[in-house]
Order: sequence, then structure tokens, then C-alpha cells
Amino acid sequence: MNRSGTGLPWPRPLTFDIVEALKGDREATMVRRGLSAATAAALVLSGCGGTIAVELRATTAAPTPKASASVAPATPAAPAPPPLADTVHFTVKGKGDLKPTKALAPGTKVSVEDVPAGSVIELSEMSMTGSPIVVDSFRATTGSWRTGALPPSTDFQLAVLAPDGSERVAQFTTKGAGERATATITPAEGTYGVGMPIVIEFATSVKSRKAIEEKLEVSTSRDIGEASWFWPDLDTVMFRPKDYWPARTTVRVTADLSDVEVFPGVWGKDESTQFRIGAEVIMKASLTDYTLKYFKDGKKIETFAISGGKPGWETLNGVKIVHEAYTMKRMINTAPGANYDVQVPYAMRLTYTGEFMHAAPWNGVIGYANTSHGCTNMFYDDAVWMYNHTHWGDVVDFKGGAAGSVTFGDGLGGVWSVPWQQWVEGSALYEKDSTAF
Repeated sequence: MNRSGTGLPWPRPLTFDIVEALKGDREATMVRRGLSAATAAALVLSGCGGTIAVELRATTAAPTPKASASVAPATPAAPAPPPLADTVHFTVKGKGDLKPTKALAPGTKVSVEDVPAGSVIELSEMSMTGSPIVVDSFRATTGSWRTGALPPSTDFQLAVLAPDGSERVAQFTTKGAGERATATITPAEGTYGVGMPIVIEFATSVKSRKAIEEKLEVSTSRDIGEASWFWPDLDTVMFRPKDYWPARTTVRVTADLSDVEVFPGVWGKDESTQFRIGAEVIMKASLTDYTLKYFKDGKKIETFAISGGKPGWETLNGVKIVHEAYTMKRMINTAPGANYDVQVPYAMRLTYTGEFMHAAPWNGVIGYANTSHGCTNMFYDDAVWMYNHTHWGDVVDFKGGAAGSVTFGDGLGGVWSVPWQQWVEGSALYEKDSTAF
């Protein structure tokens, strides 16, 4: 067909992609990267003989509808339980609930009641800055607890921390003590022998030996091995090692009794002393050989002639210690068979019942016979030497006498006559071993 008469130019063939898009008079749909789902644009194609307009539309898949979730109606939250510590309350025996604004009398005991199981109870003393210093802390296994007798002039805090974290706290104070008891500690400062015991004496019988002993402390510069307190009665407590003190040991005794009710209504007072154990001096006296041997640190230094007690006035056997010394001592005895009143030079006491080592210039059988009234007679120069080379606490061990032995209470050396197990059991803190057979 001749179309040249039309005067219209024949268009150049379209590219393959566009021809395919136009086949069958269908609408050309093209998706191009960068076009959104709702975007449509007109594309103008230019050929050699004219232009063709093609509509381009970007399409996306229809969104999948989401399933609607089923929501259950909200359940109201249960009310929180009250704090466990709310049940706790503080009481004073015989006076009802504790009133923190009222000072308590010394010796008062404060109780905490209705304590939840597993709570922690803490008793604290308040410092000068107001900070609590814990003196007792433990986990409660019962529903109540009571303090010991509270000391005077002290601020306290008693706290209960329940397992749920809640807390109950009470603060209170005690009045000052009206009267304080003084304890006398022997020995005082100085140097003593290895046999010297520690003695603490009170003016009258004490209320609680256990409470007092818990507040007594002995510290030493050297290991002393086993040692124990011993109460011979209700107003005296004594301390010694199982064996003699080690030589050259510094000993410090502390009695922190200001918070202890020593007698009913009377509180103690803090006391302390420090002394030194010197060389190990042990003297061995033979009442059959009439000799006394002086040992220092295990080495024999001197041997002296002596005369012990005559029949009826025998010198006691056993361990004694020097615990008084005089350059001149008046001795009086009005007992039948004695009847004397004399000034005795260089006398050193060994027992409370009157035994001394001393110079006896009137005795002409020293070293040959026992002719005294129980004392240990020595030559004058020997007694002077002994006076200058002994300390309180030095040991004199007598053997060979016809009489019995020294017993507890007859001089400080009597402490060494008590069997060790008996001494240990004399402590207020002694607890018998229930596992022993």
C-alpha cells in the first residue's frame, strides 16, 4: 500500500519492551524501582515519527488484614499485705510499753515482743556522734527477746529487721549509777615471781560471778598455756596458769565492770593493772637434809643451811610463795609452848598462819636439826642475801616434813595446792563437756 500520499511520516519501530507492553490494546503496566504503591506517572516515548503516551502505575499486593486479638478484662490487684515489722512492740518488765522519752533505771531489761520469724534483732549503743555501735546481733528463732541488765548512763537503739525488709526501731537511755563498787586487783605494778597469782577482791558478795568473769581479761606478752579463773568464795576471784608463769612475761589485767551490776543496785568500775614476771626463781627446801637450794632460770645458784619446825610445830610441806618481806618483823606468839615476843631480822612471809624464812642468830643448830616454831631459820648473812634476791611470787617448795602440806587459803602459794581440774571447774564460766565418758 502506497501511503506516501498521506504526507505523514511512518514511525520508527518501537523497542521490544514497549511493544510487548502495548500488545492486544492492553494497558501497559510497569513497575519501576523507586515508585510507591500509589504512584502513577505518564511516560512519553519519542520516536522518529512522533510520540506515544504510556501510563505507568506502580502496584503492590494488597495488605493482609490482621486478626483481631482477644483481650481479657483486667483483674484488680490484691492489696499489699502490711509490713511484717508492724506487729513488733517493745516493753519494760512490770511497766508495760517502752516510753523512749523516759530514762530507764540501770539494770532494767527491755523486751521486744511479737517478732516475725526470721527477723534480725540488733542491740546497739549510740556513739558520741549518734551512730549506732552494734553490741548484739542475731536472727530470731522465737517471737520475743529480752536484753540483759542495761548499764547506767548509756544510750541504746533496739532494732528489728523483718524478712520483708520492714523495720521497727526503739531508742532509749539509762540513768547514771548512784554508787559504784571498786575491785582491788593484786598484784600492783612491779616485778614478781613465777608463782604469783592474780587476785581480785570485792567488798562484799557479788551478785553474778558469771557476768563479772565475762568482763575480766588477762593479756600476756608470752604464751602461758592453759590458764583459768577460780572463785574460792563470792567476793574473790583468782587467776593462774596451769604451770608457773613463763619468766620475763608482761601481764596486763583488765576488769571492765562499769556495765556490770556487782551488787544489787551497785555497779562496778573499770579497773586495770600491769606487772612483770621476772626471772624464774624456785627454791627447794629439804626438811630432812636441813638445806635450801636456790635456783634461777633452772640453774642452781646457792645452797643454804636451814632449821625447820620442831615436833608439834612442824613446817608444812608443799609449794609456798614469798608474799611479804621485812628488814625487821615483830613476831608475837602467846600459844602454850611458844610464848615469845621478838624482833626478827630479814623476814619473808610464806603462809598466813605464820611461817617465815628469816635470820635466827640465836639458833645454834641451823643445818643440823629442826628446832623452830615452824619458821625456816637461816644464818644472818644468808637471810640478808635471800632478802636481796627474792621477789613476791618466788616459789619455795618444801619436802620431807613430818606434818601435812599447805592448803588453799594458807598464803598465796596455796593456789598451787589445788588440782588443776578442780581449779578449772571453779570458774563461773566452766561448762562440763557433755561428750566426755
